[in-house]
Amino acid sequence: AMLGALVGLGFSFLLVELIEIASPAQNSPIITVYPMVIAVGFSALVGVVAGLFPAFKAAGFHPIQALRYE
Repeated sequence: AMLGALVGLGFSFLLVELIEIASPAQNSPIITVYPMVIAVGFSALVGVVAGLFPAFKAAGFHPIQALRYE
């Protein structure tokens, strides 16, 4: 999740640079630190939550039962 967030931020910086080149100065977008922190934090939270559900489900199985269904 963190890697995806960082790659997404990298692409967004690239996109902003391309938009600044193609558009007049009045319309250029600005990326501040606060939205970046929110995006990375949200991505990390989604990754942790998505990893916890299968972990809790697997914790309820006995190892033999878990291997039987693999």
